[in-house]
Amino acid sequence: PNEVTVEMDNGSFLPANAEVAVGGTVTWHNTSTIGHDVTPTGGHSAWIAEEDLVVDETFAVTFHDAGPYDYRCTLHSGMTGTVNVVAP
Repeated sequence: PNEVTVEMDNGSFLPANAEVAVGGTVTWHNTSTIGHDVTPTGGHSAWIAEEDLVVDETFAVTFHDAGPYDYRCTLHSGMTGTVNVVAP
């Protein structure tokens, strides 16, 4: 897929493992009742941390290189996810 939406629930990213094609965009949408952030982890990063996403706010990243991109919410322990970017 070229576009994927990841919902930020009260304690998780849904889906936790998203897949998008190279050149595709992932949009995080905060559908919870509390604030969250999207912070890349590990050495393979495609964006700068996006902090303080309030209810119903979105944040999008376009991925140009294949590979796994791990991320987390630094505000909530255990709230992690991965974007798997695949060649078409």
